[in-house]
Amino acid sequence: MAFLSLCRKHKRLSEPLPFKKQLVDSEQVASTWTKVSEGTAEQRSTSAGKLWVVQFSNPDAANEDKANLFVFMDEYGNPIGANHSGKM
Repeated sequence: MAFLSLCRKHKRLSEPLPFKKQLVDSEQVASTWTKVSEGTAEQRSTSAGKLWVVQFSNPDAANEDKANLFVFMDEYGNPIGANHSGKM
C-alpha cells in the first residue's frame, strides 16, 4: 500500500525499485541503470485494468532508443513487466 500512496501523492519516486535491480542483475538492461534512482509514476488505463507505469531516464545510455525504462506495476506495486518503449 505504501507504493500506491507514494505514487498518488508525489508522482515521483526517489527510491530505487528492487525490480529494476533484478533487470540489471539478470543483464536484461545495461548496468548503467544501477545509477538511475529517480523516476516518475503515472497511472494508465489498459485492457488489463489500471496499472502504474514508472519511467526512469538514463542520460548515460549508450543507445538513445534505450534511454528510458518503463516498469509496469499493479496497484500493489508488484511488477508486471518492463520495456524501453512504454507500450504495454
